[in-house]
Amino acid sequence: MMQCASVRASALALLALSFDANAQSTAQADAALIALDQKNCEAATDALNKGMANNEPRSFFIAGQLFEYGICLKVDPAKSASTYERAALLGDTEAARSLAVLHARGAGVPQSYREAGRWYGVMRQEKQGLETPGAEFYARPDAIAKTYTEAVHDLAEQRMPYPRDAAVAGVTGKVRVRFDPRTGAANVVSSSDNTGLSMTHVGPNKRLFERALLAGYDDAVKTLPNPSIPDRGDFATERDVKFERNPNSAAGPYGLQQLRR
Repeated sequence: MMQCASVRASALALLALSFDANAQSTAQADAALIALDQKNCEAATDALNKGMANNEPRSFFIAGQLFEYGICLKVDPAKSASTYERAALLGDTEAARSLAVLHARGAGVPQSYREAGRWYGVMRQEKQGLETPGAEFYARPDAIAKTYTEAVHDLAEQRMPYPRDAAVAGVTGKVRVRFDPRTGAANVVSSSDNTGLSMTHVGPNKRLFERALLAGYDDAVKTLPNPSIPDRGDFATERDVKFERNPNSAAGPYGLQQLRR
């Protein structure tokens, strides 16, 4: 299924986070991440093929990421969606989230907030043990509005370029953003950092992150079709976005930082 291609220079740093291992085996997925760290596409794709043959959900998820972002593989949204779906059906919640965003965008699958909402429901069910509503629930205007809002938050984080200056300076922390689907506006509610220095020292770097994050929201709003928002109800929500990258990851696609080891 997989062919080796050149690895982006930032792949090493993009794959450096950890995750709470699934109860199912992740041996081949772990081997693939190590191979990707070493820029060895052949070994990575071989491990993923073995993992998928063994029904490792994390292997399917990583394969979906590689197809989506074009690392080691040619970009193929349809294959990305199908491997995400397989991972999600095997219980991988990050895959369900990624698949929901693809349905919201209409990338590799027909655009549908109804389907996006259904996969967000699968994610919540897996993570929180909640009962998933019937399919008709996701066709309701209020459910579509909430799904759109959730997709904007997720896509904004994926599209946000992390500011290299802040990474080099070691400024980390989080920004809370409020998004209102009625106006399409995103605003910074609060922002914190780890330095303890005065704003004159850390302000420029932190504000770089804030501006990049808001640019990600602007891009998400332009990318996602704007559904009809019901007249009644407040669908604005807030999201905390952490900024804690190492300098080498500053230029890379955010989505691959979901690859957890």
